[in-house]
Amino acid sequence: MNDTLLLILTSAITIGCLFLGHPVALTFGGLGIILGLIFIGPPTLPIAVTKVYSIMVSFPLIAIPLFIFMAYILEKSGIAEIMFDGIRDLTAGLPGGLAIAVNIVCTIFAASTGIIGASIVSMGVLAAPYLLEHGYDRKLTVGTIMAGGTLGIIIPPSLLLIVMGAVGGISVGKLFVGAVGPGLLLSLLYMIYIYAVCRRNPKLGPPVPKEEIKPLRTRVIKGIKSVAPPGLLMFAVLGSIFFGIATPSEAGAIGAFFAIILSISYGKLTIENLYYATTATVKTSCMVLFIIVGVNIFSAVFMDMGCGRTLGSLFMALGNKWLFLSISMILIYLMGMIIDWTAILLLLIPIFFPLAQRTYGLDPFWYGMLVAVNLQASFLSPPFGYALFFMKSLKLPGVTLGDIYKSSVPFIGLQIIGLVLVILFPQIVNFLTDLAFAH
Repeated sequence: MNDTLLLILTSAITIGCLFLGHPVALTFGGLGIILGLIFIGPPTLPIAVTKVYSIMVSFPLIAIPLFIFMAYILEKSGIAEIMFDGIRDLTAGLPGGLAIAVNIVCTIFAASTGIIGASIVSMGVLAAPYLLEHGYDRKLTVGTIMAGGTLGIIIPPSLLLIVMGAVGGISVGKLFVGAVGPGLLLSLLYMIYIYAVCRRNPKLGPPVPKEEIKPLRTRVIKGIKSVAPPGLLMFAVLGSIFFGIATPSEAGAIGAFFAIILSISYGKLTIENLYYATTATVKTSCMVLFIIVGVNIFSAVFMDMGCGRTLGSLFMALGNKWLFLSISMILIYLMGMIIDWTAILLLLIPIFFPLAQRTYGLDPFWYGMLVAVNLQASFLSPPFGYALFFMKSLKLPGVTLGDIYKSSVPFIGLQIIGLVLVILFPQIVNFLTDLAFAH
């Protein structure tokens, strides 16, 4: 069979199975073995076993359950509620101040957990009813929470960056440090947008009446107290990597330990919460690693069948690095609308990263950051963006699925602006890594 036709056939079958609702891990793993037996033969089975074993012995992937455990401990610690209570008072007098407070809390929470579900669900339950009661527009409310929550996929500790580093052969520590700039840039863009639209139309996000605002000194002290504990946790995790004290996997253990200390200090480390965090960690870790195993099998067979070489040849024929960059980013974004980010990384990194570096002279680290920012947008993009379904599951009064879809549009636009800025100004990514890894 012609290689191009085989590539089209394989892609069509895979996407069709995913649209039918089959689990991602089983779809990719099963199709990898079935297609491999058809087009390669019995050697497919040793390939599958080898790939499973390579995941089992991958040291960077140890960080996944450690950071997941840290996230679930923090979710039950009540830290989000404490932060929102403190930051809300600081920004209450601004147009859209409550939504800005939500975005700040989501940013800090993202840097503390790295799991978007924890951020969106926590802030959706905690802040959404509060904003709606204070007259905030439904679409602005849910859009702010979803966009802020998705920062967890790029701001370290990020599971996406751990997987990217393990598959792409890039230092996870360098990815963690480099992602701080793009993550903060996106958060800043969200806050500027919220302030601008609410200043232009105060009905979208009215400021809190002055008589309800506490004295500045009281607000500042309360804000510092609410942010200091998670700030120390962030410094413990990222600082240990930045200063070369720990690897990302070791930093995950440090983060889990500090999360337990925080939970104890808040009086939230109960047997029930510890049981919840442990069982949720096992379930989530198994889900993520099962997907990684399934897609790894599919990716190995995909390459062995020659499909990877064919796809690579098509992109190599473009002949222009900016054309390659544009088309690869568009393809990743479109795939992100229908396929899990894990599958996208494991399928495309082995093809795109060597092309970016060897053929077009692009820094694979910088290109990886572009992929990460791009995939963040996929969590908001209909029809299958995870953030949309997390928000829908909360069943907020008066908020329809249409409101949720419409609310994502302006924030997707801001994410695309952020991606363009990172392309135009690479120092957004490179500044901190140059400081941390110059030697």
